[in-house]
Amino acid sequence: MSKDSVLFLFFLPSVAFQIFGERKDFVFLIAAHIPAFAAYFWILFPKEIEDRFPRFKKSVSKILIFFSNNTNTEFSFRTWIFFGLSLRFVMFFSRPVLSEDAIRFLWDGLLVHEGISPFSVLPKELDLSIFEKAARIYAEELLNEMNSVKFYSVYPPLLQFLFFLSAKGMLWFQNVAAGIAIWKTILFFAELGVLFLLCKILKENGLPLRRSLIYWLNPLVILEISGNAHPEPVLLFFLIGAVYFLWKWNERQKTEDFLLHVFFLSLGILTKITPLVLLPWTVFILVDRKRFSLLFITSFLATVIALVALFFFRESFFEKQYDSGIGVFFRLFEFNGSFYYLLREFLRTIGANFYLAGKICGWAALFFILTFSFRRKKKTKLVDFFRSAETIYLFFFLFSTTIHPWYILPLLAFGVFSGKIFPLVWSALILLSYSTYESFPYRDSFFWIGIEYGILFFFLHIDYKLFSSLNPSTRSSTTT
Repeated sequence: MSKDSVLFLFFLPSVAFQIFGERKDFVFLIAAHIPAFAAYFWILFPKEIEDRFPRFKKSVSKILIFFSNNTNTEFSFRTWIFFGLSLRFVMFFSRPVLSEDAIRFLWDGLLVHEGISPFSVLPKELDLSIFEKAARIYAEELLNEMNSVKFYSVYPPLLQFLFFLSAKGMLWFQNVAAGIAIWKTILFFAELGVLFLLCKILKENGLPLRRSLIYWLNPLVILEISGNAHPEPVLLFFLIGAVYFLWKWNERQKTEDFLLHVFFLSLGILTKITPLVLLPWTVFILVDRKRFSLLFITSFLATVIALVALFFFRESFFEKQYDSGIGVFFRLFEFNGSFYYLLREFLRTIGANFYLAGKICGWAALFFILTFSFRRKKKTKLVDFFRSAETIYLFFFLFSTTIHPWYILPLLAFGVFSGKIFPLVWSALILLSYSTYESFPYRDSFFWIGIEYGILFFFLHIDYKLFSSLNPSTRSSTTT
């Protein structure tokens, strides 16, 4: 058995966790993913690891001698792609264990199927008698398994349409598991779309296709998407397309490229509102190029697309979302925060109103995003565009009140082009945030969060120093 063949085995514990584990099994989760991430980094950086850690290389060689003396075999890019497909295929048949979000997705889709806006009806208040007998059975099952019965849906219209398709399949096959399987099928094709876009952009720009493995083989991606059915690949497809076509427009100055940028960005916003953080950067680029008419036209089109989509869910939308929907998410939800937690505890210590921490962090994020976007408006290279998007998202995350592990996947996708190491490291570290669920009632562990962000900022510093040393002229104008 070759060295690369052994790496396949390193991913098996992570698969075992998804099949046999539970969210409260924090030790099992971490122990299962340490070998997976070790193999992941070895696949991506074999020469760098061997050069920098010669003693580690000797230790690994001693272990591998039990399998084979042939430790120099390197599998082809296609083999690793197939391996990623195989992992996703196995995970496809597992149940989501780290969150119940897939249940909420089917619930929202069931409401849309019945002509009810998921933005205006609380699950706990809905009279289930409005459903026909067959649908009522599944509505009751979903309601019993849901953990968000006190909140309105926060998922934008495009996702609601995909939820509707999944719920339709659930009713057709008369099985909740079938609905989850259909939803996972949608995510699988979205991931293929992400892989296609990554490879297309890499190939067009003469970059190694193996860089796409940064996303494709990442254990966090496989765990949270194929295992726990989070909708991030739909978002990633539109985000990557939006940044790519903005760069392409900057290169060729063709209006159709910018319209494609607006198209992808608009659909990204209709998938998850976070792509809004990229809008100031786009505006500054247009203003710098003096393309005011294009700015007006595309802004108008994006607004129309958003309003048309929201029209179908218009009933008391804004009022109810503020009271028990997305407003609650930004005001009250807390999970794995960084600067927010520090500020909150500081305000609590001095006797101030610690509820102000969320608002202060929100304004701080806006300030840094606007400042950074303005300073990056003149950049022209592909790598600079993806680095800009990556850093904007990083600012947004660092000042957020809630950072679930799957939230950071855009950083990983941007990292395929940016060359930064911190997204890869954070994708491993952020699993420590699941320590929150180790006991009940749930409580964040400041010990594990401190380790997570301490190591993250160390690698942010390394990335910054490395980038500054390679680009001395940008030392004074580049962050992260």
